[in-house]
Amino acid sequence: MRESVSSTSEVRNQTSQREIANRLGVSIATVSMALRDHPRIPVATRERVKRMADEMGYRLTPDLQSLSNYSRPKRQPSKLLPLAWINAWSQPGKLAKHPEYGGYWRGACEAASQMGYYLEEFRLHPKTTQKELKRQLRAKGFRGLLLPPDGDPAALKGFPWEKYHVVSLSHYTTTPATHWVAPDCVGNCSLAFGMMRSRGYQRIGFLTDQFPQTINDKLSVVGFISAQLDLAESERLPVFLTQEHPLPHQLSQWVACHHLDAILTDLPDASLLLKRTGLRIPQDVGLAFTGSSRGVASTGIDCNPEEVGRIAIETLKKAIGGYLNQEPKVRIAVNGHWRDGRTLPSRLEGG
Repeated sequence: MRESVSSTSEVRNQTSQREIANRLGVSIATVSMALRDHPRIPVATRERVKRMADEMGYRLTPDLQSLSNYSRPKRQPSKLLPLAWINAWSQPGKLAKHPEYGGYWRGACEAASQMGYYLEEFRLHPKTTQKELKRQLRAKGFRGLLLPPDGDPAALKGFPWEKYHVVSLSHYTTTPATHWVAPDCVGNCSLAFGMMRSRGYQRIGFLTDQFPQTINDKLSVVGFISAQLDLAESERLPVFLTQEHPLPHQLSQWVACHHLDAILTDLPDASLLLKRTGLRIPQDVGLAFTGSSRGVASTGIDCNPEEVGRIAIETLKKAIGGYLNQEPKVRIAVNGHWRDGRTLPSRLEGG
């Protein structure tokens, strides 16, 4: 009688790669390649997939790992087509650490690797001149550029952008018009306002910066004002524009004068600003964000930053391939979704 032998490859995982992909919002192919350390998948993505796999109890069986190593294509990153990420921040190392813009980078890197490209960062500060940037781009054959938000306008002004295919992740006034992919600031703000009202908040004010760096920052204000159009005029509240260093009593007076029960903001550090006034969140006033925030348990809009990065690469690929006209420029606003948190508990009974 033949003995029954249990092969390692026959051991079944209770968790599938599809479940991991759904949890992370990536493709099954990305999960599969990341678990096998495929060079086309960015290191950060590989680590993120492996962490999730460990949390969900997934294990790649040894036999399948060996087969993967045998059959993996020997394609090297050097054979992929190059795309450039132009980092014009005065402190360039902080860009990837930004809670929202870092997501743009991660999403763009992952999408580029899946589409046969690789994304290389070029830092204009503190040493790279425009002349040197042009030399490097020409030497390596770069045709497509991604322009992340909040770069130094002076560093970007005067560069021959028209010689490249460019997708910007923000509005810039110092560069020619480019294709544009960014969060839907107007729609996201309107969504947040409606969700706050549905949780029982009636007196909602908007807190923003008096000196917005890009047009994107102004669009949130447009969203807030348009969201109030359905209210009676007496219920519409003004926007509070902060100074560079707002005084605590100015914020507390604004809250008291308009009897605010909640604040909507596009400032990531709003929690800290309000804390200096002595206001307690959420006991004294609820707080929601239209985008990224410094608090991990904050309520508001998740702008889907990795999806923004992915769509930016997709748009850039179409431009390079000749599937987009140079004029008019494409504008894509990516919808966000609501995330619950501790800064805006429901005020409704049973909520």
